[in-house]
Amino acid sequence: MKLGKIFITILGIASALLIGWGFIAFMTVEEPVPEHIAKLKSSAYIKTERIKNDTISIQIKTEGRVHNASILNLISEVKGEIIAGRNPLKEGSKFKKGDLIFLVSNPEAKYALKAIRSGYIQLITSVMPDLKMDFGSGYKKWESFYADLSEDHDLPTLPVVNDAREKMYLSNRQVYKAYYEIKSKEAQYHKHFFYAPFSGVLMNVTLEEGSQLNPGMSVGIFGKNSEKEIEVSLSRLQAERLQKGAKVTIQKPHSSSPIKGAVSRVSDFINPATQSFSCFIKVIDQNDIKDGEYYEVTIDAGKEMNAVKLASEAIYGEESVHLLNSDSTLRKEIIHLLYYDDDIAVVKGLKDNDIAVNQKVNAVENRKYKALK
Repeated sequence: MKLGKIFITILGIASALLIGWGFIAFMTVEEPVPEHIAKLKSSAYIKTERIKNDTISIQIKTEGRVHNASILNLISEVKGEIIAGRNPLKEGSKFKKGDLIFLVSNPEAKYALKAIRSGYIQLITSVMPDLKMDFGSGYKKWESFYADLSEDHDLPTLPVVNDAREKMYLSNRQVYKAYYEIKSKEAQYHKHFFYAPFSGVLMNVTLEEGSQLNPGMSVGIFGKNSEKEIEVSLSRLQAERLQKGAKVTIQKPHSSSPIKGAVSRVSDFINPATQSFSCFIKVIDQNDIKDGEYYEVTIDAGKEMNAVKLASEAIYGEESVHLLNSDSTLRKEIIHLLYYDDDIAVVKGLKDNDIAVNQKVNAVENRKYKALK
């Protein structure tokens, strides 16, 4: 009885093992691979471009911000109270060339200058009798000079003295020394007045009217109305292509009417912060642009003959591209990179009817590739 049970148990275990083995064998049978999937395993599809060398017009498309080409930082060299000039000392106030922007009021400096002028008038008064007596031929010019002297105005131009004796006499009486000392004080006093060197606008104001000003402090920034420009950043290859006067098309925001410009200058050094070169664009119609706004620009960067345009991602290390061989494998071809940006590259060195890979691809040796159609 016990032998029968043992036999049945062994038979059951064997049957279970046999069924399990059969199931595993069934699940691991490899099904036939569909033909289109088999092709994908043996080859990869890539975008290609049949080469036809031609004349390529290169246009650099970028954007930049408008700023004034001529700006003046209003830094004081004197101390005193700020008094507004012709217009309020506020951002946006406009001034014509020669208008008083502001003055630095300092009565002490004003009265000190009046005092030394008064002393000079006394000095000239003291020498006039001797000039009349001993140097009668030159007296009239000194008489005219004396008549123009005033405590409230700058000293007039000194008379020209040709007589050596007369010049020696005037030098001994300190006439020349005192004159130039006063002219120096006058030049210093003129620094209390800030006149517009060109027609422009106050772009920034840091100190308002009534504030006390010390030497070295800035009152604001004054910009020229008629010399606004757009600054854009370029790569090395882009910057090397441009010359002064290159035509530029500027696209205004929310407008279908572009305006014209031209390259005014390109920096010959790289900006360490952006690792790019600065290009400055002069706008033909200054009234069509606003300070601080960004504009899209298209710069005419010239033409290249016997060249071809490819996708920028198809270029490797700025020196090579992949070509598709007749046996569907790839090979690298050295090229001369003329220009590139985020989208396109212009190259030389490829032959007509070569088939270039026009995308980024990780080439595998002896692998077959097919062109997308």
